[in-house]
Amino acid sequence: MNSEIILFLDNAGCHPVSFGKMFSNIKVVFLPPNTTSQLQPLAAGVIKIFKVRYRKFLLKFVVSHVNCRLTVPDIA
Repeated sequence: MNSEIILFLDNAGCHPVSFGKMFSNIKVVFLPPNTTSQLQPLAAGVIKIFKVRYRKFLLKFVVSHVNCRLTVPDIA
């Protein structure tokens, strides 16, 4: 089964330009620069939730180590 595939990628540095040349049935199309936030609004929501949960975890971790008489660099 030979399917023609089009793959849309943003212009992140980790996306190699040569990726599309590796397979004959895949065409890679890069999105214009600085348009990811407009074209992929869900990504912004996922990133925001990740940051909120990470900060909450970090705050709980720091608060739980306050009474251990550790210095800030030791906690970090």
